Amino acid sequence: MNFIEWAQIRLIAHGFNPGRPDGIWGRNTYNATVDFQKARALPPTGTLNQATVVALRAVPGTVIPQTDKASQPPTRDLLDFFPWISLALRKKGLHGGAA
Repeated sequence: MNFIEWAQIRLIAHGFNPGRPDGIWGRNTYNATVDFQKARALPPTGTLNQATVVALRAVPGTVIPQTDKASQPPTRDLLDFFPWISLALRKKGLHGGAA
């Protein structure tokens, strides 16, 4: 199980539908993440930033109190810019052939 699949499973547990948990970041996962963030009064960035992961780890139905760190704007990492890269890394070495 990769991180995105974990997030998809947690989104389902919290009542948001990212589609079938397949570990691929797609439109349904993005939309479910934005809806989850809006419902939890987080900045609706559509990324799995620190505040979103903390909220996903919580028991479904509980409210996480906002702290100074969680209320700051999220930082962006490489996967925020290139969501396809996690799929590419998983497929690496599967399609190479002998030259």
